[in-house]
Amino acid sequence: MKQLILFLIAGLLTVSMEATAQTEATNLLVTMKDGSVTQFDINDIDSLSFRTTEVAEAPKPGDYYYGDGTWSTALNVSKTCIGVVFYVGDVASDDAKLQTKIGPTNKGNHGLVVALRDATPTVWMAPSGNVGVSTDLNVMNGYTNTLTMRNWQASHPDTPIALLTALDEYARVNQAPATSSGWYVPSLKELSTLCSGYTTDVLTNDYNDHGITMRQQLETCLKSLGDKAAEFVSSGTARFYWSSTVLKEAYHMAVGFDKGTIRDVPSNDTNNPRSLRVVLAF
Repeated sequence: MKQLILFLIAGLLTVSMEATAQTEATNLLVTMKDGSVTQFDINDIDSLSFRTTEVAEAPKPGDYYYGDGTWSTALNVSKTCIGVVFYVGDVASDDAKLQTKIGPTNKGNHGLVVALRDATPTVWMAPSGNVGVSTDLNVMNGYTNTLTMRNWQASHPDTPIALLTALDEYARVNQAPATSSGWYVPSLKELSTLCSGYTTDVLTNDYNDHGITMRQQLETCLKSLGDKAAEFVSSGTARFYWSSTVLKEAYHMAVGFDKGTIRDVPSNDTNNPRSLRVVLAF
């Protein structure tokens, strides 16, 4: 029998037919890229076929994200776009509760998605109180922060967290995929990444400008969606967007989307409601 050599997936799999000198039986040898070999007796094989499986392209910042949990670089008008990818990586590395929700994220395709529109501008909460969210400015843990807010709210029904109310109003009419985290309030690290792009630099309450590289990239996508999406606020007091990270009681961290400014903002300043743009993880 003629020797059969099949190259599958750019040489990742080599299949060959050969006759052994001792028995003259013809065998099928499958040699994998790692050097392992599996042998089959040709007489036991009824048929040989190959199946092509569609593999999702890895997500990239700027990709459109859809209600079915998929994404694409070019807009797929047959699907419902609910957000735009702004970070790709191990999104649950800082957040054990997020990992419990969507599974380990150190392998495969995972990222963060920003909503297409702002939620209703709001104070963080008034009167202010210590609800127990994280004070760490350098972790992606907005999902756990939001759960902490919910737990506190459940035991303090007479002191509403206004930020949580705005989040829930948005989520009710903009459903997130069941395979995702669901919408939540981003941590300072996630929010700064959303505006300025990801950095390994240590973030501090420095009142300094960190740029708007990611915001500008995302707004290209948001503009392409017409009235289904809205750009970020970049002027007035509403240019500061809330994070779920607290500095100290009555002061929560925010990012100015005009310049990427990182600073604390009074939590209960009813004269100056700030903006909120929720995110989800997948």
